[in-house]
Amino acid sequence: MSDQGQRPDDDPYAAGPGPHEGPGQHGGSYGPMPSGSERTSPAVAMPKEVNLATLLLLASAALGIISTLVGLTMRDEILAQVEEQAGVGTEMAETAAGIGLAVGVVFGLVIAAIYVALALLMRNGKNWARIVTWVLLGLAIAFGLFGLPSAINGLALTLGIIALLLNITVVVLLALRPSNEFFAAHSARRR
Repeated sequence: MSDQGQRPDDDPYAAGPGPHEGPGQHGGSYGPMPSGSERTSPAVAMPKEVNLATLLLLASAALGIISTLVGLTMRDEILAQVEEQAGVGTEMAETAAGIGLAVGVVFGLVIAAIYVALALLMRNGKNWARIVTWVLLGLAIAFGLFGLPSAINGLALTLGIIALLLNITVVVLLALRPSNEFFAAHSARRR
């Protein structure tokens, strides 16, 4: 059969609209494919509650580093407390205090890094980061409340109280309606 007698509309292999498409439409039964500008929804504005919560979380991370450094300067007070409470000799107390300080420094730096990462992720609307923040700060608040009575001195007590207030404020700010709407909008945008 020759191509001369066929019209382009009769060619079953010719490109063109499918059985569910009209002229000028492409994309099968799902309609036309959106252009690049139609695929992305407008940016979701960060409410002041989320902004403040992330800034306070960063402040909590900085306070954790400061508290860690302050703890290093209180080695003698920690040593005396270990000797008194554990009833061990000076050599054993020095070993325990040294291990405790080393673990405290590593733990403090790791927690500070996690707080910074969570703050940045929440600023990008990651709801899972908000949930992890709630869990970590819930634990920090609980341990902070139990730890306040055993603060070594007034400075440690003051830093502990400030950390508790920061953490409670972050948890509350992240639970407010504007925060919920911000994270819900980001979740819907990714679907």
